[in-house]
Order: sequence, then structure tokens, then C-alpha cells
Amino acid sequence: MLRNLDLRDPEVRAVFLRRLALFMGMMLTGGLFIFPRIPMLVGIVVLALVLKGPTLGIRRAMAPIFLLLVVVFAVTLIGGGGLPLGDVATRYANFAGGILLLGLYLDLPRSTMAGDLYFFGKIFSLQAVLTVILAETVNGLFRPVAFDQDLIYNTIGFIFTYHVMLEDSTRFLRPDGFFYEPAVLQIYLNIQLYIALFIFKNRTWGAAALLGVLATQSTTALIVSGGILAVYYVRLLPTATALEKLAGLIVAPVVAIFLTFVAVENFQAKFTGVSVGSTWAREYDAYTGLNVAAHYPLTGIGFGSEQYFQAAMKYGYFETQLNDTHVVNRSQANSNGIVMLLYMMGIPLALVFLFGLFRQRFFPHKLVFFFIAFTSLIPEPLALNPFFLMLIFSGLLHVPSRRLLPRFAPRYPAVPADGRLRGA
Repeated sequence: MLRNLDLRDPEVRAVFLRRLALFMGMMLTGGLFIFPRIPMLVGIVVLALVLKGPTLGIRRAMAPIFLLLVVVFAVTLIGGGGLPLGDVATRYANFAGGILLLGLYLDLPRSTMAGDLYFFGKIFSLQAVLTVILAETVNGLFRPVAFDQDLIYNTIGFIFTYHVMLEDSTRFLRPDGFFYEPAVLQIYLNIQLYIALFIFKNRTWGAAALLGVLATQSTTALIVSGGILAVYYVRLLPTATALEKLAGLIVAPVVAIFLTFVAVENFQAKFTGVSVGSTWAREYDAYTGLNVAAHYPLTGIGFGSEQYFQAAMKYGYFETQLNDTHVVNRSQANSNGIVMLLYMMGIPLALVFLFGLFRQRFFPHKLVFFFIAFTSLIPEPLALNPFFLMLIFSGLLHVPSRRLLPRFAPRYPAVPADGRLRGA
């Protein structure tokens, strides 16, 4: 993956720095707690300055994005009933990170983003599978690192990492990768599954990504992977050779049965077994967030954590089976990324953000990618973090003609058959 990495070559150096910025954006969108947020945001700014000069990659086509952020600020003032400077500053720092990441790719072929994510997806896939193998065979190599009393990660150099939230709740230990939990890692693995199968047409790396997804043992991951594979199979059939169709008839049922078995076991643990508390927590977050959004449908309550706590205590889902202590703890923040959009900024603005996510300009199969992103964000509060904001903002660009931004033309450009870019 790192062949021909000669940083003296300006083109190779540009690829390396751009990918470093993208990696920082992903770490800001669910990264492990060893990655400090403020230095990484500063790092993205510095890399944008190095790669794009004083403009930082900001273009006139981004005007709708800046207009949207002005409206969001105004609505936040109205809905929040105040201005919690720390919370608002954090959100707008994330907005800035998303804009700068978008600026790095704005004048490049759309295949560039796919190529960069494909590079990282290979690493994440191997990392996920090897973490499980190492954890189950040579667990003594892992060292515990405590972030607080209740959160202890076991790691080999922060490359192979896992943590246990519920003892014996899963068949195997679950990998975290570079992220704070397996449910975040699975998002990038499912994106890799999509890129490998739909864009680079590489079933080997697609299989590696699928194994990584299975290693996370995430319910959401299995739903997303199943959807990706179903669409891929349906799309493949009309153009498949006779041999491929025969292989599909043999392989597809085997994969479907295996995925169904894993999914059933996972669902039983989540809904009736040792992990049922996780389901109750997700249920509380979803219903509470929706209740709050229903009481503030036009403006939301703003970005303040205190505003959410007060609203959750007033409009929370009190039919939950969680005890009072857990209810108070869950009311500090919401884990549902889609519901967060609704209660923070109101339904109209939330729909604008979701429209941007659907219309994102980096991947051609918009419905498939929207399904991946939307479903993955339901259990994770990451919608307003730099990686997803980059995708959302790309769908809100004002592109008046091909002549002004020719490389954002509707046709998706061809990518190398081996899926490698120079310097990769």
C-alpha cells in the first residue's frame, strides 16, 4: 500500500498530505480518545494552507454552505433561548473542518475521494480481522489503557485495539480499530465494502471488508452490509457471465444463510439477551430525541448540552425500562445522529442537511450510499462531525455549469483497474 512513497515527488507529497487530512477528519468523526480534537482541527487547517494556499480551498461554489451556516446560527439563537458559546464554538469548528476537507477535493476528479477512502479501507479491514485473531489467540500481547473508571481499552500500540462493554456478550472480542467503538469502525468498513464492490470492482477487498464488518458484530453493520450485497447481486445478474451466475447461485445463498445466522444471534443478544440494555438505551435516545423535536419542530433547541438535558428531563421517554440513574445519564447527550439533527436545528434545516447527504457528489450510487450513511448514523452521533459534514456540504455546492467546475460533471470518471493511485 505504501509502495513508491517518495515524498520528494510533489504529486506523491500532495497525495500523502491530502490523505493525512482525510484521516484526521475521520478521527474527528469517531476516533479513539488518544486523538486530540483541537490539534487535529489545527492540523487540517495547516494542511489546507499547504495544499491550497491562502484560500484554503474555499470557492465561490460554497456560497450556499456559508448561507446555510448563517441561518443555522440564527435559528440556534431562537431555538436555544441563549448562546452556549462552548457548544456553538465546537459545532462551528466541526463545520469549518468539513468545509476545509471539501476544499481539498473540490478541484480533483471525483474518483479521488473513492481512491483515498479505498486506501484507508484496506487498512481498516485488515486491522479489524487481525485484532480479533490476535485477541483470541495471543491476548497477553494486549496492554490495558484506562480512559476513565468504566472505560478500559486493550491495545497493541493503538493499532490493534478492543474494549469490553458487557462481559461475554458476544462470541468474539470486537475490534475498535482507530475508533472509540466497533459501531463506528463498521461505518468505514461498510463504506469500504461499497467502494470495493461498486467502484473498484474488487471482490477480494470486498470480502476483506465484509469479514471486518462481521468482526465488529454490530447489528447496524449487518443490516447495512446485507443491503449493499443485495443491491450488488441484483445489479450484477443482468451482465454476469454464465459462470458468474452459476457461482452466484451457489455462493449467494451460503453468504445469505451465514449473515442471517450471525444477525439472528446478534438480534437475540440485543433484544432478549445480555445486551438488551444497549437496545433500551438506543430506544430511549430515539424516542426522547423525537419527543424534543416534536415540541420544537421549526427551530430545534440549539446545540447546548444543558438545553438538551432540560428538554430530555421534561419530554423524555419515561416508558423506558432503564432505571432512573441510567435515564439521567442518557439525558446528558443523544446517541442517534439523525434524531440529533431534528432536535438541534429543527425539521426544516435537518431536511436540508439530509438532502445534502443524499446529493453528495463523491459517489455515483446515491441511493445506495445514502442508505449506508443514513442507517449508520442512526446509532451514532456523528452527523455533524467533519467527515460526514464534508459529504453533506458537497451536496449543497452551487455548480452553475460544467465549465465552472468541470470535474464535478455528472459522469463518474474511470478509475484504475487495480484501484491504486500514484503514491499509494
